[in-house]
Amino acid sequence: MAETSRQGQNLRVAIIGGGISGLTAAQQLAALGYEDVVIFERDADVGGKIKSFEYEERPYELGALIFNHEFTNVTQMADRYGQQFFAVSKPLVIERDGTVLTYKELIRQRYGYVSFLIAAYRMLYGGTSHPHERDVGFANQDPCLFRPMEEFASVHHIEAATDCINSFLTGCGYGYYEDIPALYLMKLAPVILKELIASGLSLGEHQGWSLFQNGWQEICRQMAGDLVVRLRSPVTQIRRAGANDVEITANGVTERFARVIFAMPLDETLKFLDATPLERDLFQRIRYLRYLVTLVEGEGLFTASFKDHATMDSIGHINFMVQPYTDRPVFQLYQLLGQNMKVADALTLAQQDIAKINGKITKIITQKEWRYFPHVTTQDLSLGYYDFLESLQGKNDTYYMGALLSFETVEQTTAYAKDLIKRNFGRLRLRAGDLAPQRYPGDGKDNQARSEQLRSIERRI
Repeated sequence: MAETSRQGQNLRVAIIGGGISGLTAAQQLAALGYEDVVIFERDADVGGKIKSFEYEERPYELGALIFNHEFTNVTQMADRYGQQFFAVSKPLVIERDGTVLTYKELIRQRYGYVSFLIAAYRMLYGGTSHPHERDVGFANQDPCLFRPMEEFASVHHIEAATDCINSFLTGCGYGYYEDIPALYLMKLAPVILKELIASGLSLGEHQGWSLFQNGWQEICRQMAGDLVVRLRSPVTQIRRAGANDVEITANGVTERFARVIFAMPLDETLKFLDATPLERDLFQRIRYLRYLVTLVEGEGLFTASFKDHATMDSIGHINFMVQPYTDRPVFQLYQLLGQNMKVADALTLAQQDIAKINGKITKIITQKEWRYFPHVTTQDLSLGYYDFLESLQGKNDTYYMGALLSFETVEQTTAYAKDLIKRNFGRLRLRAGDLAPQRYPGDGKDNQARSEQLRSIERRI
């Protein structure tokens, strides 16, 4: 039996993408004894949407920003690599006319404490969030979560709670309540709400949001130091020739692997993957948001969300503004952009927003625009999108992970990566060529209706 296990662990595994998902997956495989795991990363550095920019000898985050101490995977990484962190400034709220409020003042003026607490209780303990919040991934969820967040909140009578935090969620790049399904936003909304309540109960002393002292990307680099990562290695072709035979071409060299794991935007795989009709159909349905991060020096600025910029009619305006270090006048501005909006026009809007609080931008340091937050529409969710996507795990020796399958936070993507590796690579089969994926809960023979739905979709394609 030990010999058979050794054969299984010697299977070559390729991971496409050196972001946090790919790095986590490679670590998990190494912990299970897999000795031939290679990460292909097209860029010159690891991290993906984790990107730290050094300015005046300090790191500023252009990608992943703050983390919460409820995020167990992130705190475990910090402990493992000895990364220190510090509390971020408590955010204020800026209204459309430039009025500045604390969250406590916002709650009192807009909703009243009683209405807010009733809505918060319903949201946190009324069955609308907890099972889903703690799930890994999006399959097998209550169809009520497929509704846009605005409608979901109305149905469950939690508007006072969700409305209070909408500018925070929008500021983090997750779109607008009118458009984005609750399935996504309810992954993070309960955490934000609990932090808000904890801060109120502690009279403002509690602060659960932190930044890493040496920057997020340093953790990724430390992770990569224990792994085989090929930087500047864009994959140009993948051909799945048969069982345990995946041909991968990068930098003009073709190699064979037994398994391939995609830890990258799945729609971008269509440029080089011998995609099946179902893969092609699912990947082409993915949507993204334009998310702009601008690092500036300024006067009269502070950490805040713009409360009245949390609806689609305010697209392009500043959503979130962060001062990482209170002893330096350097700020990160976050804006969701319209599909055809020019970055220069977004900067003009930012300057107008800042003028309302009598502030000004004195220097543009750098900018980074992200193709951010992969998701699908309410209609696609209703058709069983994630059940179909999860049904592909393991077929053609292929696996998928990343923000689309888990939600666009480091905590959720690492949790999903760990879970996928554990479920599909944790048990070595009797033969090295028989590392079949475990059945995803609710798929296949134990759910006749879903199986028939899958077959129906495949026939239509």
